[in-house]
Amino acid sequence: MIGFAFMANAKRVDSLYIAYTQTKDKKIKDALAQSIFSDVNKTAQQGAFLVGPKDLLESILELAAQYNNDTLLAYYCLNYSYEAAKTGDFNKAFELASKSLKHFENIKDTLSVSSALRQIGFDYQSIRNYPEAINYYTKAINELNTLNTDIKGRWMASFNYYQGLARVYLEDHNVDSAFIKLQYAYNLTVKHEKELNVFWKNDNNLRLNYLYANLYLQKKDTVLAETYFKKCFAVNSDSIYQYTTHYLDACLLYSNFKKDQGEYKNAIYYASLAYNYALKRKDKKIIADACEQLYKIYKKNLQPDSAYYFLQLTFIYKDSINNAIVQSQIQNTTLLLHLEEKEKEVRLSDDKLKHRQNIQYAAMAIGIIVLLLIFFVFSRSILIGTRTIEFIGTVVLLMLFEFIDLYIHPYLGKWSNESPLIMLLALVLIASLLIPIHHKIEHLTKQKLIEKNKKIRLAHAKRTIKELEEKEENEQRGR
Repeated sequence: MIGFAFMANAKRVDSLYIAYTQTKDKKIKDALAQSIFSDVNKTAQQGAFLVGPKDLLESILELAAQYNNDTLLAYYCLNYSYEAAKTGDFNKAFELASKSLKHFENIKDTLSVSSALRQIGFDYQSIRNYPEAINYYTKAINELNTLNTDIKGRWMASFNYYQGLARVYLEDHNVDSAFIKLQYAYNLTVKHEKELNVFWKNDNNLRLNYLYANLYLQKKDTVLAETYFKKCFAVNSDSIYQYTTHYLDACLLYSNFKKDQGEYKNAIYYASLAYNYALKRKDKKIIADACEQLYKIYKKNLQPDSAYYFLQLTFIYKDSINNAIVQSQIQNTTLLLHLEEKEKEVRLSDDKLKHRQNIQYAAMAIGIIVLLLIFFVFSRSILIGTRTIEFIGTVVLLMLFEFIDLYIHPYLGKWSNESPLIMLLALVLIASLLIPIHHKIEHLTKQKLIEKNKKIRLAHAKRTIKELEEKEENEQRGR
């Protein structure tokens, strides 16, 4: 799971944030904000979740929304989408994963886009909507395949997507498709075996062995299934990745297999193994599943006291999960609302700035054209036709109308409650006032222009006559 943590440098981040809140200089504030984002995002690829003081976390995320820092927001949403799914809050998981996908697309991070798509696929798998799960896993793989093969982490992501897709097919009992995807995943581990340390090699092998065991169990090949189950149980459970559930899943699946064969002792042993290991990891969902499995085994084995005990535990842990879902919903919804409010404030601020800039541009354009018009009208050396004045006047009228529309639109919208009819009538009224004024100014301008043109032409004519008379006089003197 891609994620990040700033607990290690939380003191520095906290100090930077305090300095940010205390300074009033915008340039300094912007520089401090970018330093905060840099410090937090340095750990974005370390695989740890975003942790730290809750108030600081909320403040940093609100700051990220204010500065449109897609990277930080994307990793937060992706990490907590996983957390929401883990507690069973899939509505919030989908919402967060979709938000992370949008942010990753904005920063054009293809590897992370594929991670977000895979997370959505995982969420659909969790609610047993297998067609959509397959669709999103496939999208994730296709997105990943657009990357250069040398990009770090690409093949590991590809392995996870293929084995995840194989698991979806197995849950949907599509054994043939599952086998194909499993072979892709297996070939990747063989090809890159030297790049893996012992930890990741064990983890990858555990995932593959569990899926092969499940596959051969569905194919009724119990001999091969037993072989792969034994490989799963041979791994040191304390050395695997903390978010890998395949060991626990193998224990529960094998327990159920033994229960169906009537081997209740083995069934109880592996269900208890899953229960104890889940207790150690504090994974309430697996604990509840293990308790339910033990209840069914003891009930079938006619041990009512033990069956009742684990039935009670099942109810307790499921209630605890439901409470955790409610708490997760409250926390995630509250923080998302804060982020949405901050993003809305930023959008409104940007809209106001763009609106103000548009008004300024319109005013500058009108000013330039009006000055040009005045220059043409009052110039004593340039002749301008009335048609040119009509064209320039029409342009000024249109731009003036646009300027007025831009300026009054926010106030008009607020006053009319964004009613299109009222706003249209108001603009028609403004136009009906502007057009007569325009005609009057245009008429006066034309008169002024005609008089000016006459004076210029008369001056040119007098100058020409004078030059001709002087020329004639010179010719007579020369004779």
